Amino acid sequence: MTRSIEPQLDFFLREKGEPIHIHDVQQHALVRDAADQLLKTDDKMIRTAIPLHTGDLIDYRNERYMIVSQIDRNEQSHRGRMRICNFKIAFNFQGNVKWLDAIVESKTFSLQTGSIISLPDGTIFVTLQENADTRDIQLNQRFYNTHQPFQVIGIDRTQTGIVKLSCKLDSKSLPYDDVENNIADRWKYHLDATQMEKRKKHLF
Repeated sequence: MTRSIEPQLDFFLREKGEPIHIHDVQQHALVRDAADQLLKTDDKMIRTAIPLHTGDLIDYRNERYMIVSQIDRNEQSHRGRMRICNFKIAFNFQGNVKWLDAIVESKTFSLQTGSIISLPDGTIFVTLQENADTRDIQLNQRFYNTHQPFQVIGIDRTQTGIVKLSCKLDSKSLPYDDVENNIADRWKYHLDATQMEKRKKHLF
């Protein structure tokens, strides 16, 4: 029979806990590797004495993670699964560029078959924290990842705290994209016609 750590949580956090930051506030948490590495991602199980929420961003060992599971709440602790944010993506909102922590995946795990499913070529899933910035993301919005342009073709907001984007590889870069720095539409709202023509010749 597995004994609960709830009665001695403060002791375990003090003796075995590791420093983390939640919303830039330092806390202590018990962190371990997820037992089922089905997706072969850097998933961790985290337990804290303070509330956790799906979509929370956690700084742990110089990496940023996102809480991606529903939270298991006990009398004295909160436990969830967190996954490393493997990219920062620049979303351009009419000239206002916001860099957002993201989980980018080209494969997904099927609960029906219990197997890893590769997405069609040029398709990725992007998971973001649900907040004021991500609520402004629209269908057909473009962004760059690893110097390749993508377009949002689906938005799933059904999971509290998280936004999931289905995205496809865009056909080509545009003259006003900053490909080198992974920013779509970088100069769209700042260049005059002459500058645009010069960039177009440079790119094509």
